[in-house]
Amino acid sequence: MAASGLDPMFAGCGSHISLNESYQYGLINQWMHNGMAINFTGNPEYDFLAAMIPHHEGASRMCDVYLNSAQHLGGGGNRGIQSLCYNITYGAKSWGQWQSDFSQPGEIKQMKDALQDLGMLHHYEQGCKSLTDLEKCQLAQASGHGMYMGCGNLHSSMAKEYLTLNMGMHTLMALDWTGNADIDFLLGMIPHHEAAISMCDIYYEYWTCAPAREVCRNPLPFEKIQTMISSGQTVDILNQLHHMCTAHILETQPAEVTWMKKELARISPEAFAAYENRGMGYPCSSTSGHDHSVTMPADSCASLMNNSSNDSMPMPGEASIQAEPLLWKSERRIQLWWTRASISRISGSDC
Repeated sequence: MAASGLDPMFAGCGSHISLNESYQYGLINQWMHNGMAINFTGNPEYDFLAAMIPHHEGASRMCDVYLNSAQHLGGGGNRGIQSLCYNITYGAKSWGQWQSDFSQPGEIKQMKDALQDLGMLHHYEQGCKSLTDLEKCQLAQASGHGMYMGCGNLHSSMAKEYLTLNMGMHTLMALDWTGNADIDFLLGMIPHHEAAISMCDIYYEYWTCAPAREVCRNPLPFEKIQTMISSGQTVDILNQLHHMCTAHILETQPAEVTWMKKELARISPEAFAAYENRGMGYPCSSTSGHDHSVTMPADSCASLMNNSSNDSMPMPGEASIQAEPLLWKSERRIQLWWTRASISRISGSDC
């Protein structure tokens, strides 16, 4: 049974579920899911940024758990994972003067600055706070995923893709815990990184310049964009987002996924095979296909729904959202993107 305050959807399963590290990873998984349940607008730039910020923060928190767990769990001394976490927290040294800009905290700052440039930082900070518990329960019921997934413009095909990705990633990160710090970290961080790549894929499907993956209005070289951002100069939003996806996320994370999978296969061929060959019951069949409420216990939602005086009360946002398979459709593109990434970024002194 999951610890108090942690929904079983995010708690994982297995004989090591009671470990503090398993609980901490579960809390991060749940916190990240809640953060990615944004107030969707239909604006491709805003929706991408608002969801990616908590996603990035989750990676930093996972590294904190891993580095702390190394003191008493099996594993934990993997220098490659330690280096990966250094890159996530501080940026790879190979970026030189731009090192901190390529860290997850540095990218979070850039994304919040982009929200400010859009005039939508306040919208991001407010999120869905104005919703009542009843409205959240109604949205959970209509989501098609059995839980509250956000508010706002939920009916668009773009929002549906983000919702499916969100659900799929957090399901995969609720592990059958092994008690081995290295294995558990890799099994959680691999789908986390794969989701970031897929979020860029979704963004490029819907941005102003689609179907092209190049800026169609006043394109700037990546090095110039990075120099301008680092010096506090204003960069138009399309160049900012293109730079964040292609020059940051798609430059570094596919290579990191490749490394993590190779390392997982080396440490535990069984765990690697289970991840690569996963079916609908992976990693914990007990949480597949069940309803969960991030916001409140299911019985509280039922009570609110039953006590509603108006059975025909309109749903906040659009009506029912059709659920899709848990695995994001762009997962296959990782194999295309990682070949373009600089493997050297995580080799040698970096990983």
